[in-house]
Amino acid sequence: VSIDQGIIFKDNMNLSFQLILACSGLHHLITADLAWPEYNQQCRDDAGPPYLDDEETYGNGKYHDGSSAYPILDSNGKCAEPIKDACTTRPNERTAYLEGPISCGGQGWYCRILEDPNWDMIGLEGDKNFGHCNTTENFEDAGRDKDGHCHGSASDETYYWWVRDHWFRQYNGRLRCCCGWDEDSSSTPLYSGRIANRCDYRRLVTKTEDVTKCRDANEDHGLGFDDIGCNPEYEDQIGKPIPEDDAICWEVAKFGYSDDDNSDPDMTVHVDDVEVSSKKKKKKWFPQLKMYVYDSDGTPTKGVTATAKVTIGSKKKVKKCKSKNNGMCLIKFPAVPKKISSVDVSLQKLTWKEGEYDKKMNGAYEDCDIVFSGSCKSIPIEKP
Repeated sequence: VSIDQGIIFKDNMNLSFQLILACSGLHHLITADLAWPEYNQQCRDDAGPPYLDDEETYGNGKYHDGSSAYPILDSNGKCAEPIKDACTTRPNERTAYLEGPISCGGQGWYCRILEDPNWDMIGLEGDKNFGHCNTTENFEDAGRDKDGHCHGSASDETYYWWVRDHWFRQYNGRLRCCCGWDEDSSSTPLYSGRIANRCDYRRLVTKTEDVTKCRDANEDHGLGFDDIGCNPEYEDQIGKPIPEDDAICWEVAKFGYSDDDNSDPDMTVHVDDVEVSSKKKKKKWFPQLKMYVYDSDGTPTKGVTATAKVTIGSKKKVKKCKSKNNGMCLIKFPAVPKKISSVDVSLQKLTWKEGEYDKKMNGAYEDCDIVFSGSCKSIPIEKP
């Protein structure tokens, strides 16, 4: 589950920044970069600036630098399995997740862009093209297209080019991708007919091909998952979550270009890898809340004070921690009697200094606890 609060503050120097709370994972900094992509596959109808002009357009940066997009890491703060290799060779996790290279063993990939309640869909709303294989309507109608935008390929090397194209088309939302296009190419391939009722396809533009003659690698090839629909063999999925294998999938929140996306990576603080745990001692147990704080470049941020509230029976206690050199901030709550099986914990406030200025949540979310997709909920900690 990821938490994303886009809270904008301004101090009297008129500096603004965005606070992002995301239960994903600790971002790390990599200074080297892989020469990727290997060659130009950008066709005439691909959206966005010309790839060959990137050095002039972005300097040493990336087209997605400074955006609000961020990768969803696993519960241990690590990159998803198909992105792990890229995370060791690219400058940061966002670059790895948005550019690759992906490790799908040459079996291809498929991505779905779904609505993100915290991100304006812009172009996505007008170009949804599939329905998940877990409703009666989507099994009965192979062309029903209310759930989002699906696109894939049998070639791992096309991933960078499809992502870039759809980023600039402003098909904005939550990006979820998985390995395996053809049947038997993964544990849950697109062609199994249990994921989506249809899906577009991006073909590989080869090294020997004259790319200037390629109009659109997304069309006119007859390779898409069209007019096939959901496999009736899996109708027992109706009303249930799609049975996907998270081991071969990865996600990016707030995917897509926005003219209003003014995120400044130098003014962003992330609180990630939020973990809850408890320790047992005699007839009592002790709940803990651990988190990591870092900036958008992956540098651990020291000196951020986190304030959290725990509810123990009818009593409420407030405790604080301050992030250390490695960015870790650990809150140890008071002892809980053995007869109480769980407690609720909520993050109340974050305070840090930049120069002489205090940055605070100012109690704006004091009664809202932590926001999960727009609703207020707390984090339960169970007795060990």
